[in-house]
Amino acid sequence: MSLFSPFLYSFYYIWYLDNISKMTTNQIKTEIQKVLDTMPEVVLEDILEYLKTVQSKSVDSVNLSQNMRKILIEDRELLKKLAQ
Repeated sequence: MSLFSPFLYSFYYIWYLDNISKMTTNQIKTEIQKVLDTMPEVVLEDILEYLKTVQSKSVDSVNLSQNMRKILIEDRELLKKLAQ
């Protein structure tokens, strides 16, 4: 069972989406490393699995993810209200 609950992940992801567009690639990598440094080992395993999954996705799938990101950014306030 993962410690990285869907509820916590959704809040973190919304914050991430809000801030990622304002950062350079090196800043993003630095921030990712900071977060990874604070995660328990069990969560790191989940994250690694997720990254490997994303890495193997097709261009169409990546585009779909980007579109989902755009939707999440645009509907951020609605998602916050729904989460409460």
